[in-house]
Amino acid sequence: MRLSALILALLVWPTATVARGQALFESALIFPLEHWHNHSSSIVELPNGDLFVAWFHGSGERTADDVVIRGARWIRKTGQWTEPFLLADTPGFPDTNCVVYLDSKERLWLFWPVIVANQWESALMKYRVSTDHMQTDGPPRWERGDNILLIPRHIAERTEEVFGPFVGQPGIGPRASVQIARANDKLFSRLGWFTRNHPVELASGRMLVPMYSDGYSYGIVAISDDGGETFYASEPIVGFGSIQPALAVRKDGESVAYMRDNGPPPKRIHTAVSEDDGLTWSTATSRTPARRARCDR
Repeated sequence: MRLSALILALLVWPTATVARGQALFESALIFPLEHWHNHSSSIVELPNGDLFVAWFHGSGERTADDVVIRGARWIRKTGQWTEPFLLADTPGFPDTNCVVYLDSKERLWLFWPVIVANQWESALMKYRVSTDHMQTDGPPRWERGDNILLIPRHIAERTEEVFGPFVGQPGIGPRASVQIARANDKLFSRLGWFTRNHPVELASGRMLVPMYSDGYSYGIVAISDDGGETFYASEPIVGFGSIQPALAVRKDGESVAYMRDNGPPPKRIHTAVSEDDGLTWSTATSRTPARRARCDR
């Protein structure tokens, strides 16, 4: 088993400003090298300048039932990392792919999936939120938490639109048929969505939580218009192996998703755009995405 100190152990952050505006960077291990598997780190800066980080920790990933979510704090006053502490544990199930996020109200969010049946396709999304997170040690005091259950908007129609023309063709035809069948499977389409990158909060207050499915190799966005009280699904971001979306908002208000290529080589960054605040999306492509007409189909 490989030694691991967590990818965030090589984190760099600005600590001072030197001549001509150049930043000085430092790095430090959060904890010493160990035999455990540590992966999928996520970090935020707290209002007082402390750093808060989360990752999953165990003897493996989705197939290891001892996987938990751990966290640590970098205390600005001391310049030191605290000892790691437990953030979430669903006994008997792997807890993975966590994301931490500080919203405009200075609430700290923890998003993560529980893997119900040791396959990514069985992921069930969960979250916790805290307004009392400025401790100098240990986890936040969580006020509430719940599951995030999504019904992907127009998933069958979007899948047919993108993959339908390839049915029966050599090579991609069987995959296209599988995608269409899965998109019409209610259970398959409502499970298996989970996080990897930070949410984005729009000027309107709408929260966009990017997720993806390894079963489809699609992205999706969980949307909240009430400060995280409830969530609903966008259209899937349909493409040929487009996963782990990271969101950005352009000056013109368009939302852009940048995605990892989960398809065959050559690997490329995939992109898609939304012109309606994350509700509908262009087809993901490794080229500059074309706009498509928006309608409530």
